[in-house]
Parts: sequence; C-alpha cells; structure tokens
Amino acid sequence: MALKQSFGSGGNSDTRAANCDVYLQFAATSGSLFPWNRAGRPCPRSRESGITIANARPLMPTELSSLFFRKLRMLYCSELQLISFLPELTARASERDLRARLQQELELSRQRRDTLEVMAATHQISSAGDDCDSMRRLINESREALREAAWHFPGDDDLRAISGALHRLQILNYGVARSLANRMRLADDVDQLDGLLDLLLDRYPETCDAPVPAGLLARY
Repeated sequence: MALKQSFGSGGNSDTRAANCDVYLQFAATSGSLFPWNRAGRPCPRSRESGITIANARPLMPTELSSLFFRKLRMLYCSELQLISFLPELTARASERDLRARLQQELELSRQRRDTLEVMAATHQISSAGDDCDSMRRLINESREALREAAWHFPGDDDLRAISGALHRLQILNYGVARSLANRMRLADDVDQLDGLLDLLLDRYPETCDAPVPAGLLARY
C-alpha cells in the first residue's frame, strides 16, 4: 500500500487517535466544531455541527495557565522531534523542489522552536519538560512505513504526505495553544501564535477544511 494512502488523509486509526488527544484536552472549553478558514474565522459555507461537550466545567485560571504552559512545552518538544526527523525525509527526496521545500520546513521549525523559547522565558518557565506523545507516535509510524516501503523506494508523493500529516498535527496543537492564550487574555502570546499559525496554514492550506473546536476561533 502506498504511503500516501496512509498519511494523505490524516493517517490510520492510531494517527487519528493522536489527533483526538488534543481535542480531549480542550473538551472543557469548547462546545461545537466547524471548519476553520485561513484567516482563523468560520468559513462562510460552514454551520455549527451541533456537537457539544456534555457537563463541561469551566476551567479555573490556574488550570488554564497550567494547560497553556504544558502546551508550550509540548510544542517545543514536537519541534525538536521535527528538527530531528525532517532531514531524514529530505535525504530521501529525489525532486530538487521537494528537497528545497523540506529544507525550508526544517528552517521554519527551528524558527518556531526559537519563538517558543522566547515565549517560555517571558513567562519564566522552562521550555523543556513535557513530551509530545502524539508527534512521537506519528514520527515513529512514519519511520516504520518508510522501512516497510524501502524495497520499492518511497516516492516523493509519499514524503509529501508524511510531511503534510506532521504539519497538520502541528497546526492543530498550535491552535489549541493559541486558544488557551486567548482565554487567559495573553494578547502578546496570541499575536505570536497567530503569526506561527498563519505561516503553517499558508504552506498547508488543505488543513482549513478540517474541523476544529469553535473556541479556537474566538478572540477576547
């Protein structure tokens, strides 16, 4: 089976479960799902799905800050994992344009890592300390798929699909961090996370069709 069949539409059940981990973390602060456009606003064609979280309890300020700081550390860990893994994809690419794009992704990941370090320092917390299990599982799954496909030499489309799946997960995680910062009225953090999300969405516009919690879109 081609790798793009596994990764092109969000991966297999384990990958989708990893994505759901983020939704569950946000269950107490969001009530409905609908598509997200590239400007971070509901798409005109979309309607609220009516999916609600039953018996959700509003989070206390200390709980919000704990979640936000943990999310920053998880994002930092996930960027370190990307920085380690993207050169493996670049080395397998045969097209010059794809190699250049993956190299750009590596540089952008380093820039996001640096931004997260600055944000953590601003809040006087360490940027390290939490593991991003969902990214680790997805990268391990990607490596395993590449090993299994080694006999027929994975094509560039397969590598694009893997990179797309990794960055869709990042978009989802950055969206959760942005929403938590927004609920805490951390305007500077919201602006920085908006900038990172804009860059990611510019490179992966197909993510705009994915459902996200409505709370990710609000601004206070």
